[in-house]
Amino acid sequence: AALDSPFAGRHKRLDDSVHELKRLWSGGTAADGEQVGPLPMQVGGPPILASAMGPKSLARAAQWAIGVSGFTLLGDAQEAGRLFRATQDAWTTAGRADKPRLVTGSFVSLGPNAAENLRDFASAYLQVFSPDFARSLAEAMNLYEPSRLVDLLDKVEAEGADEFIIVPATSDPAMLDRLADVVASRR
Repeated sequence: AALDSPFAGRHKRLDDSVHELKRLWSGGTAADGEQVGPLPMQVGGPPILASAMGPKSLARAAQWAIGVSGFTLLGDAQEAGRLFRATQDAWTTAGRADKPRLVTGSFVSLGPNAAENLRDFASAYLQVFSPDFARSLAEAMNLYEPSRLVDLLDKVEAEGADEFIIVPATSDPAMLDRLADVVASRR
């Protein structure tokens, strides 16, 4: 809606757009006959992660992505694991020999008023879906204690994650120190 694009055909447009980006990144010419530059340092262009979750979108992503970047709103390692296994299945079905990159993430808040900060941040972020939905989901979020984050990181790693993205629920720079302490405690 924001781009005034029709909903129908959106998947094909995405696939076509990715193909076009890869063509341009490989030195192909733009509509005006000129190359877009400078060319990326990586052969074939930068790696693309798909934010795919369902079987159809994962099958499409297996044609052009290096992996997936999922997100677990409630910090559920099993949810992430299901996505990772579905991604691996899609790669196998597509005949790919490479291992997909498996990424997930969650909203996190640590420090003073962490639970309240997480609820407020998540509720505001998710308002686009509906106030009731946002409030309900925000109330269920629990990644506001270091021990819970350590537990989730351990479990997501056991599920096969290559990377975990922490989306901070606060702009307080002190949270970076708290996150560094959590990560250091896992070594």
